[in-house]
Amino acid sequence: MIMSSRSFAAIALAVGLTSIADTALANRTANTALQMWIDAVASGDVSKVGDILAPEFQIVRGSGLRYDATNYLEVGLPTVNSFAPKMTDVKATETKGLLIVSYWLEIEVQARGRKLTRRAPRLTVFREVNGKWLVSAHSNFAVPAD
Repeated sequence: MIMSSRSFAAIALAVGLTSIADTALANRTANTALQMWIDAVASGDVSKVGDILAPEFQIVRGSGLRYDATNYLEVGLPTVNSFAPKMTDVKATETKGLLIVSYWLEIEVQARGRKLTRRAPRLTVFREVNGKWLVSAHSNFAVPAD
């Protein structure tokens, strides 16, 4: 079967629109999940953060420090100063219960008593469990500023 250029263009447009719609939905989902993550960490409440960590959670910081869920809750939580966090350039992909989000975060924070760069890229991986997004992995590329 030979496809006309109009048929091909219509199919390509439909596929493109589906992709755009999927991306828009993933970005909306990502913004909601990210806000939950940032709010929990900024609260400094260990139980609140623990409630959204997946058992396999790992974090890697720009300094090279790495924590699993237990270590992060015991000694790894940062201290968030009064500055309101600002997310920009959010890009998300979602498939089969996984949500992977890259973004820039501007925030005043200290980790292990050291001030981190105010604006840096982040990568957060969420896994959906019973309709709730849990954080499986997080990379924070902010480095100690002092």
